Amino acid sequence: MKRKSIIVLVVLLLLSMTMAGCGAKAKTFTKNDMSITLTADFEEKPKNDANAYYESNKAILFCYQDPNEGLKGAGLDPATLTLKEYAEKIVEMYGIGVAVVEVDGLYVFDFYETTADYEFYHMGTVQKGPNSFWVFEFVCQKKDQNSMSKQFIKWAKTIKIN
Repeated sequence: MKRKSIIVLVVLLLLSMTMAGCGAKAKTFTKNDMSITLTADFEEKPKNDANAYYESNKAILFCYQDPNEGLKGAGLDPATLTLKEYAEKIVEMYGIGVAVVEVDGLYVFDFYETTADYEFYHMGTVQKGPNSFWVFEFVCQKKDQNSMSKQFIKWAKTIKIN
C-alpha cells in the first residue's frame, strides 16, 4: 500500500510539473496606440522596418502601422476602406499571391518562405484604429505551423487599437 501511494504521488508530481509548462503566463505589450497579449517568453526588440517587433523561442511578430495620411497619399480612402480590402491591398502590394480569408472574425492571409536553412510559415492579419491601419505578421518554422497557427489566431484576437 505504501508503494502504491508513493507511485501515485510521483505520478501526480510529474503531471503537475507537465501541466505547469502548458499554460504559459500571459504578458501584454503596448506600442503607440496598439496592445497585444502574448506569452511572457516574448521580448520586445528593436527592428528598423517595423513599428513593433516581438520575439520568443518559437515565434516572432512584426507589427506595421500604416497611418491614414499615408493611405490617402496612396489613393485609398481610410474612412471607407474595409479590413478585408486593406488586407487584399497588402497581399497585392507585396506580391504574395494568396487569398484573404476570414478566420474566427479576423481577416488573415498566410504563406511560406524558404531560406537556405529553414522553411517559415507566415500568418498575417490586419486591424484598424482611428488614425491608422495595422498589419500583424506572425512567423514560425513551418514544422510548427499546426500548433502555432491556432496560437497566432488566439494572440491576434487580443489586439486592441486605441
